[in-house]
Amino acid sequence: MADLMSRLHGDVPLVAVNPGGLAVPVADALAGQENVAIFIDCERTPVSVSDAAVMARASRGNGLFSILRTESAEPAIVTRYLDCRIDAIVLPQMESAAQCAAVRAVIETHAATAKRTAFIAQIESVEGHLALDDIATTPGIDAILIGPNDLAASMGLPGQPRHADVVAAVDDIATRVRGHGLAFGLPVDASTAAHWAERGARIFYTAIRQFLGEGIGQLRMAKP
Repeated sequence: MADLMSRLHGDVPLVAVNPGGLAVPVADALAGQENVAIFIDCERTPVSVSDAAVMARASRGNGLFSILRTESAEPAIVTRYLDCRIDAIVLPQMESAAQCAAVRAVIETHAATAKRTAFIAQIESVEGHLALDDIATTPGIDAILIGPNDLAASMGLPGQPRHADVVAAVDDIATRVRGHGLAFGLPVDASTAAHWAERGARIFYTAIRQFLGEGIGQLRMAKP
């Protein structure tokens, strides 16, 4: 299996699938798929460190990458997740270069005795957007993940990620990140994937419930 870092700068976006918790069967079902990662969400789902290790192992065993989003930038927490042998770690709510530098230091210390884990900073607030250039030029950051839903809430537009102001902010973040030579990703669906592939997105975030919802919707539309 190719290195995740090479995928972040390849021609085909990496699809990161959030299974919604401890869900080894999802990794089994995706076995052997090219450019697919299991997105282990320790911020928004009840996934423990032990669960994360199980999911990372299931990903490796099925020829998939593993990307883990932590609930905290606390060094001890980050280190415990790095010990799960994940391919990339996502730090949510990054809002300053100092925050990113602190996380990078933890990752580099861990990499002294293990394979280096890719560092993905998540930009999902007005503060993060304002500090974007400083964050994007922090040494050791490998990619930026844009969070439109939380960004909308931070802008006073909760539940409105498609509001014109939020769309403009996401577009600005994507453009500036690419200008700094970094890979970026964001949530996509069937109607937006082609657009963002053309814009240079290299991580397509999606959730298993989205696939299920779309599939069930298509079945319901079937006519006798």
